This record gives sequence, structure tokens and C-alpha cells, in this order.
Amino acid sequence: MTYLRLIATTRGAVTISRAYLSGNHMETASHVSGSMLRGALAALWEKDRLGNSDFLDLFCQGKITFHGLFPIPSGDEGENFIATGRFPYRMPLSAFACKYHPPATEDPGHSYIDAIQSSDKECLECHAPLKQCKSPEYYYHGNDNPESRPRPLEPKKEVYLYHGSERATRRARTAALYSYSSICNEEQFIGWLSGAPADLGKFLELFNKSLHVRHDKDDEYNFGLRVGIGKKRRGFLETRMKQYPDPDRGPKEADFRPAPVVNGRVLVVVLQTPAIVYDNLFRAVTDLDAQAVFGDMLQSYPLEDKRPFKRFSARLVIDGWSNIHRLPRKPDQAIAAGSVFAYRLRNEVNKGQKKDLADRLKAVQAVSIGERCNEGYGQILINPRFIGIGE
Repeated sequence: MTYLRLIATTRGAVTISRAYLSGNHMETASHVSGSMLRGALAALWEKDRLGNSDFLDLFCQGKITFHGLFPIPSGDEGENFIATGRFPYRMPLSAFACKYHPPATEDPGHSYIDAIQSSDKECLECHAPLKQCKSPEYYYHGNDNPESRPRPLEPKKEVYLYHGSERATRRARTAALYSYSSICNEEQFIGWLSGAPADLGKFLELFNKSLHVRHDKDDEYNFGLRVGIGKKRRGFLETRMKQYPDPDRGPKEADFRPAPVVNGRVLVVVLQTPAIVYDNLFRAVTDLDAQAVFGDMLQSYPLEDKRPFKRFSARLVIDGWSNIHRLPRKPDQAIAAGSVFAYRLRNEVNKGQKKDLADRLKAVQAVSIGERCNEGYGQILINPRFIGIGE
């Protein structure tokens, strides 16, 4: 497998669509989903090639997976983040922190506690009660050290206020006051497209013919992506894209995900993006059994039980809008991103088996689970580095 890495920087305020919260406030999402990234790239395609066989193969038939865009630190720290190949992890729902001093982007606060590996009921530093960490939604490891303390990660946002007005008269419809948040200028995101070398090569060849794309001598493609609400009159994402590994160096395999860590008998699966999973009767699944995650890859390493012995999960309804049909998309029930499922191997893993098991887990991690995988749904990480996970 090869992949295209995208580095996007916001130019102006960008509001990534999300449903209204309580009251009249609409909160922007902190990341660009794979389906939204796919639509933004399709908008740059040559108009006379839209809908032909090549377009359908690349965008609709699953030959290319659009993983989405995820936040990274801004400024010099973001450039260092990119240069060292670090990864923005989704915050697991098993993460808890001090109720009064939680970690934040500007304040390290008190340390996290992972409920998968720990049974602590209070903060280890001040003995205050704990609360589940649902915001910020992402974290990363600083100082180029994957074993360092997790640091929360969230793009900077600003809030806009406005009155609902009649389009014809421009007068206020009611006395209600509305608000929405936007991603601030100069915030950065990282994302990926993956697929077979031949498919990505065809994608780049056809994509380069668009008038909206600039291709420089360093084999880097530059273009602007417009996503979210008000995309025609507001900010955009200035994006640069490059293929990895370098095609001139031969057909090497590459992956952008961090390798799974094998340490002990526990295997922790964290959803990086929502997963749409159905059973044999086409009912939405609320829990992940081992077969849905690992398939037949762990036949040599049997599990104690096919059901997870611990789980922290939530449900999510995924809907959307089709600009082609001018109709809402069919809603899907999904397991929310950040959901955690922990399994236990029946036997201890010795030193001679660790590499083989790690290679198997890496192969499992490289394949998304569930439906609509080419739109970025169902991405998983196995034993990601966190407090108590992968350590």
C-alpha cells in the first residue's frame, strides 16, 4: 500500500458542518471527515470527466480510501510534528481526568487516567473526582517521544453571532440570536489517501489535469479545498499533497499509522473514526466482537472470549447531504469515534512471538472495519500509546 499525505492550512475562518447543539449555537467539527474530503476533491475534478468510469472507480468503488483531515499543532510545533512523522490520536472514551484540573491545550493540568487499565476513582494528584474526557477530541505526544505524556490537541476556534434575517428584506426574522464557531486562520490539519500504487498513480495523473491544481518540481501538488458551510464566500484549506513512499525508489510498502505495541495479553482497539457495522440480519451493531475486528488473523493467538472484557463506547447517527441529488443522505447508525474495546489473549506472548503478533496486528489495523470504508469510516488503532495503553 502507498499513500498520499495532505497538509492543509486554514486561510480565513472555516466552519466544518455539524448539527445544532442546545439553543441556537452550531459548533464546528474539529476534523474533516473522509466523505467531506472526498467531496471537496471531487469538486476540483475536470468537469467533463465527472461521472466517467475512471471517476467512479477512484471515488466510488473503494479503490482509494479517503481517511480525512485531522488537527495538528499550529506554527513551528506543527512543522516539527510533520517532519518527525507524528500522529494525531483520537482521545479514547476510556480517558478520565481530574474534574477541576483537566489537561487542556494551554494548561497541562493533572495527568490522565485510563479506565481500561486502572480502577482509580479519583485524581492521583489532588484526590478530586474524575470526569470523562470528551473534549478536546485528539491528543499527541510531544518532544518527539512516543512515551511522553499525552498532550490534548484541538484547533483554535472563534465564535460569530448573528440574527436570523429574511433573505428578501434583510430584516431580522425574529428576536432570536444565533451563533456558530469557526476554525481560526492558520490552523493546520494532516490527512491521507491510501490505495494501490497503480490506483494512486492514475488519481494523480487525472487530478493534475485540473486547472485548480499546481504541480511543482518536488512532486508536490498544491490546491485549495472548500469544505463546510458557506464554502463559497468564506475561508478555505490551502493544501499540499505528496505521495509516500517516493515512487522513484521502487514499489515499497508504507503506512502512516503508528505500529501496534505488543506488551502483555491485553489488546485494546480504539476507533479513530466512527464505524458503521451491521450483523447478519442488517441490524446496527452496538458492540464489536473479535471476529468483526480481527477476522481470522489471530488463529495462532486465541482470545479468552470473543466479546470484549471491557468497553467504553457511544452511538452516533451519520447523515449528510448529496449535492448531486439535492437530497439528504440515508442516515446510518454508527459506533462513535474514540470508542474502546479491550480483549485478552488466552496465553502469554513470549519474545519469539512478539514480532509475528505485531505484524498480524499491523495488517488488521491497516484494514478499516464495517461499511463505507473508502469514506474513512471504521479506522482503528490497536494498542495506541496512551496512559496504560501500549505501555
